[in-house]
Amino acid sequence: MIPSVPQLQALSLLFRTKISLFMAFSACAGYLYFHQRVSVSALFVFVGVALLAASASAINQFQEHKADVLMQRTKGRPLPSGLMSSRQALMASGVLGFAGLVTLFYGATPFAAFWGLVTLLWYNAIYTPLKRKTVFAAIIGAPTGAFAPLIGCAAAGLGIGLRALCIALFMFLWQVPHFLLLLFKYGEEYERAGFPTPASKIDERGVKRIILAWLLAASLSTLLFPLFGVVSNIWTATVLCCGACAIAGYVFIAVMRIPANASLALAIRSMYAYQAFILILLVIDGFLPQF
Repeated sequence: MIPSVPQLQALSLLFRTKISLFMAFSACAGYLYFHQRVSVSALFVFVGVALLAASASAINQFQEHKADVLMQRTKGRPLPSGLMSSRQALMASGVLGFAGLVTLFYGATPFAAFWGLVTLLWYNAIYTPLKRKTVFAAIIGAPTGAFAPLIGCAAAGLGIGLRALCIALFMFLWQVPHFLLLLFKYGEEYERAGFPTPASKIDERGVKRIILAWLLAASLSTLLFPLFGVVSNIWTATVLCCGACAIAGYVFIAVMRIPANASLALAIRSMYAYQAFILILLVIDGFLPQF
């Protein structure tokens, strides 16, 4: 039976398709960077991580469906809106999670499947429960984004070395302000639903300063790439440094000087674009001669 349009839309919301595909892109970029040639394994990495990310999203929405009812931002999701049952969500997450691990295990390497499992457990067994207990959950959950290039590195048959850790550091630093921007924009809703946020203890300007500090740290961390051999071509290194300076100037304007309601959506989209830019640049550097 072919699913109806509402059913497909419900599944897309359950799996948070855009975010899942972006996670898959991050892992695939990591694989191409470390492998330095295109192979069918890149497709397995992309599909495997996309399936695992979709599974993690479905489990997360099962874990938080009672709180999602209380927030305008999330009450239209499949479980709180009644479009899907908890049992259906769990079954879907189980099928996709198993399929993702099998895809990485046999299509890439067992080490890649291991990192995929670590990411899934970290997101659903550590980060999600802690969201209700501490304002520092965003920092604790940030490694889930940093694990994506490590999956790519493992899929390329390499150990987790200094280059992989440098890329993971950038991804970690990038992830925290992304969480904070959401908490800043929807802080009151999160508080009503029982999620503690920094916005309840710090004024608007203070929260903006924290976000700015993390964004600048993420941008400036890319300057470590030429230092530790993550990029080795002079042209990509130059573009990388210029990009770091440009994003540093942009985030100051976008986060500190423009009213939050007008700027945060654009800032979030720009952050995703910047991360994609860095990952694409790394892939390009991997295929260029070293000089």
